[in-house]
Amino acid sequence: MKFVNVLAIVLVAIFSSCSKKEAFTVTGKTNYTGQVYLNELKGYQFNAIDTADITNGVFTFTGHVMSCDQYFLTFENKKGSYGFFLDNEEINIETSDEHPYFSQVTKSPLNLEYQTFSTKMNDLVKKQSEERQKYYAEKDEQKRNALLTVLQSYGQKQSELAQTTFNQNINKPYASTILAQYLKNSFTLDQLDSVLAKMPVEAKSNNAAKMLIADIENQRKSAEGQPYINITQPCPNGEIISLKDVLADNKCVLIDFWASWCSPCIASMPEFKRLYETYKDQGFEIYAVSVDSKKDAWVRAIKSHELPWVHVSELKGWNTKAKSDYAVKGVPSTVLINKDGVIVAKNRHGEALEEAIKECLK
Repeated sequence: MKFVNVLAIVLVAIFSSCSKKEAFTVTGKTNYTGQVYLNELKGYQFNAIDTADITNGVFTFTGHVMSCDQYFLTFENKKGSYGFFLDNEEINIETSDEHPYFSQVTKSPLNLEYQTFSTKMNDLVKKQSEERQKYYAEKDEQKRNALLTVLQSYGQKQSELAQTTFNQNINKPYASTILAQYLKNSFTLDQLDSVLAKMPVEAKSNNAAKMLIADIENQRKSAEGQPYINITQPCPNGEIISLKDVLADNKCVLIDFWASWCSPCIASMPEFKRLYETYKDQGFEIYAVSVDSKKDAWVRAIKSHELPWVHVSELKGWNTKAKSDYAVKGVPSTVLINKDGVIVAKNRHGEALEEAIKECLK
């Protein structure tokens, strides 16, 4: 069976000993057909641990978990996923005809509690999206400025909702998810350390918290001024090319994290091609790391856009180790390394990137 490989949205996370019951029963009502899969999260991929048939609009999972954590339902004949707390208790779920993401838990105290928060947040996100469409469609500058103020107000409301819910429920299992999904970019790394230190050990034992803690560590290791982290991956013809070897032959190397399906990545290629042609004879190279999972699409993009620099990929999608090592949040993302193997710039654009390259080549 084939399962979803990329996680789009993390909904909830929980900690151990949420319930003292010995087994769980998950009962779902749905208009979907076929089979339903119960998945645990491994990195950014789903790993199906159980399968059930949908019979007369109902499916059931039973079993036992050693600790509570986030699990996801995916469906044979419906794209998307639904995340929920899986603990040794009775959990009832009604799926949404529109999309699994909009499904609702109807029985489970912890899930219902988090669902109250997520419903409010989703409503704010929806309204902000509607205002954003108006903003981009508006031609009058004065009206655009007024719409921008509205957009910013919705962003502030989302931040306030997340912050208030987190502060009031810092001991709850979903606190780490709120921190990771909505608040982490509002804090420095030291501030995140301080916030995490205030949380109980149980609240930091779930998958969301572990991923956040690992990300903080990787951000520090890959910050400007730190030594580069080697990458060793195959190029399109199968030859293994390491970042170390490319650095040995050049004064300045730009790591470009990209993907064939990423529109902003493709849009940046003309500028990268200009920089490459301008500085390649001075010791500048681009080491492009693709987060693609399909080789045909990756190779086709390289050829169709005529990208002449070094290309590598593990074809593991978002699970590529280099992405984690360099704390990459999304693509495109860049890291500039000098001849001494020191990271000198991250995610610079336009003139700022070119100036960094010039300085690197001196």
